[in-house]
Amino acid sequence: MELPIYRSSPRLQQWLLASWLGKYIRSYHRRGGMTSTQKAGAVGVMAAMVLLSTFVFIPAGSAARIIVPIAGAVGALTVIFFVPNAKNDE
Repeated sequence: MELPIYRSSPRLQQWLLASWLGKYIRSYHRRGGMTSTQKAGAVGVMAAMVLLSTFVFIPAGSAARIIVPIAGAVGALTVIFFVPNAKNDE
């Protein structure tokens, strides 16, 4: 699965590939998805940021305390069920 913005700008593509994210992007393209370990890490970081945002930065009684965890759950479910699993490097 390609991101249209990533492919629409050769300059952005080169910048991303040259950054620290480059090895992950190349691995994703080569293997056709994320490994289970990478998915677990992504979901873990998302969960930590949602919890931090919800209980530290968002004031009590705010509607965002309901919206942010729901959005985080949707993001986590998207990573788990819709991002393809990586193929073996054989």
